[in-house]
Amino acid sequence: VESVIMRYVTVIGSRASLCVSSQVGCAMGCTFCATGTMGILGNLTSAEIMEQMVHANRILAQEYKENPNRENNNLELIRNVVFMGM
Repeated sequence: VESVIMRYVTVIGSRASLCVSSQVGCAMGCTFCATGTMGILGNLTSAEIMEQMVHANRILAQEYKENPNRENNNLELIRNVVFMGM
């Protein structure tokens, strides 16, 4: 299971989107991909999918706390959620 925080900085501020997993593994079987070679192991529950967002917001909040004097001093939280997959 993996999630990806995608950050965007613009002239009016910054924002973040989160790409979440909805499954463990992948059924495609691509030989060049570690996830593809493991096969599909199952679907995540809605709670497990939401937990990815909770962890991502914690990471962003911790980074803000550790670096309060950065150039763009806005606390960016997840604004958009997209799903990985085929």
